[in-house]
Amino acid sequence: MNLIRWAVEARRDLEEIDGYYRPLDGRYVDHLLARIMKAATFLAEFPRAGAVLGGDARKWSITGSDYILIYRTVPDGIDVLRIRNARENWWGE
Repeated sequence: MNLIRWAVEARRDLEEIDGYYRPLDGRYVDHLLARIMKAATFLAEFPRAGAVLGGDARKWSITGSDYILIYRTVPDGIDVLRIRNARENWWGE
């Protein structure tokens, strides 16, 4: 079984994305969140698909958006660490 575990920071990122976009365009944020979930499901099946960032972290671009999913592989799936806008200085954190 391929599990997806969401770090506290990743859950907070999802809440911030929803909070920012929901008042502007609820349908857009629904589609964006669905794409993020679809990407996480794909990565749980194919955990080595993402580019290596360093250490055990990897990244995956969310189709149709500026967001990337940062994760690490674990024996039974993936741990989603963050969801960040690729235009931000996310690597310097």
